[in-house]
Amino acid sequence: MQNIERVSGFVPVGGKGKRLQPLTNRWAKPALLMGSGDSRIMDYSLEVLKGTASTFVSLYTHSEIIRHCLGEKERNKRLIILEDSYLGNIGGSLLQHHEIIAQQASDYILIIPGDHVIEGLDISGLVGDAIEKRASITVVLDPRATYGEYLHYRPQDNLVDRVVRHRGPNEIAYTGISLFRSNFLLSRIKKELTTSGDLAVLDVTNQIIFPKIENDQVFAYVLPTESHWDDTGTIDRYYLNNIRFSKGKNVVAQNAGVGQGVKIEKTIVLDNARLEGDCHIVNAIIAPGTRVRNLKKTDSRISVIWSQEK
Repeated sequence: MQNIERVSGFVPVGGKGKRLQPLTNRWAKPALLMGSGDSRIMDYSLEVLKGTASTFVSLYTHSEIIRHCLGEKERNKRLIILEDSYLGNIGGSLLQHHEIIAQQASDYILIIPGDHVIEGLDISGLVGDAIEKRASITVVLDPRATYGEYLHYRPQDNLVDRVVRHRGPNEIAYTGISLFRSNFLLSRIKKELTTSGDLAVLDVTNQIIFPKIENDQVFAYVLPTESHWDDTGTIDRYYLNNIRFSKGKNVVAQNAGVGQGVKIEKTIVLDNARLEGDCHIVNAIIAPGTRVRNLKKTDSRISVIWSQEK
């Protein structure tokens, strides 16, 4: 069995996306466009997980939109859709679906948040290292990231040994992507269920990963130079990643309408939006379902247009 076939992915896509409001008022955050008119944020996580034994996708907010967008492309045939019964966090989804995950997960579970974009993650190498070191947890670090939680990294043995507040030469940002040995993670979930009940919310990072870093061994995988990772959960990062992946071009949903007299530059036009009349729009995001007519917006700041502007 190849290393990648020993992995099941877990991609939570059920959050409300509050940091991306108003883009997410009527649309699911992981289903927002990313880089082109037919690519979604969650496509990057799902693409990385192609070839794995299975991939679990947990839904809640705007689940009908997520289901529709998942059907837009040919996917891993081993995609397993899980519908959350309440809005929780990643750990909450794991708790709700622990039985089906225990039945169908492979030897390792790789958790990738559904609002992250990731390229260049070598899952086969990541798992191979975990197998060799018998690692219960391996965290994925990005030395280029300048926000988030930082972990002190020991390159001589590929370990992280403490959580720190500031970035430094060996203090590297944790991406929120983690590989778990399945029996280890499931045993922790079972323990949480025993003590807290079915509606518990488990904070995977602060209740499992960080305590193990402080008290035991947690291995690290440092993303290579040619890779790219980002959390697209803020307006600026969402916009800048779109421009990065589109190489500076407009990103327009296939079901959006852009009239003949409309001029747009470095602009993202989301699902079911309509631009009409004498519009000239630069450096903007047009929220899903928005109707815009005769709007001039040509300054350099990133703007979100989500209601009619005259």
